[in-house]
Amino acid sequence: MSPFLRSCSNRLLSPLLLIVALLTVSACGGGSSNPKATDPPDIGSYEDPFDFESFAEDLDAAVGDDDVRFFLENAVFEDVPCSSERPSPPASCTGRPPEESVPAVLLSVWESDDRYLDEEQYESFLREFLDEYADDVSDDYGNGEPRLYAYAIVKPELQPSPAGSEAVEAIVTRIGETESGRQREALLISASYDGDRWTVSRLTKGPATFLDPYGPKPSGSGTDGAFQFWHRWKD
Repeated sequence: MSPFLRSCSNRLLSPLLLIVALLTVSACGGGSSNPKATDPPDIGSYEDPFDFESFAEDLDAAVGDDDVRFFLENAVFEDVPCSSERPSPPASCTGRPPEESVPAVLLSVWESDDRYLDEEQYESFLREFLDEYADDVSDDYGNGEPRLYAYAIVKPELQPSPAGSEAVEAIVTRIGETESGRQREALLISASYDGDRWTVSRLTKGPATFLDPYGPKPSGSGTDGAFQFWHRWKD
């Protein structure tokens, strides 16, 4: 776990970790394990020039059907050197020389170490998130079943994708089993448009704070939230 996430300070990190930190600063002061949903207003607007909504409809159906194959077929695995230390390299690097590389997807986890997932780990992570939820409890957001809750665009200064690339966050939520008991969780699925189609480029798992369209204004950050666009997904 980075010192930033341990202390909730404003230390400069990579853009992706800063997004996580911005959304969790409020939780560091003692967030509620029983979040209350409001009727969140939309933030900004998005013309959707590359038809993200069609991709999101397929993603929404895949979440509802526990279709892990969709996420495997639409993921971009980057070559990660086995010499990587932080984030930690994928499990399939074990026993390989440091100069070798393994295709992987980055997973950021709130209050934990980020790590790269090889294809087997990626499949296992998504299968657990989509299959192993609390189906006998509910809160103000609804029942525990995973579903697409919202989609958003991160502000340019916090955007982890290369400059000029089109990237949208699909925000999925569920009630999962955690060390603190059953809690509402969120999974940000970063989708990037590669000029031909939308693909999954990274995952970020965090608490219900991620479902807030705003986000705190950390001192000295120069921003009043993480998203320049946020829209509740149609039910």
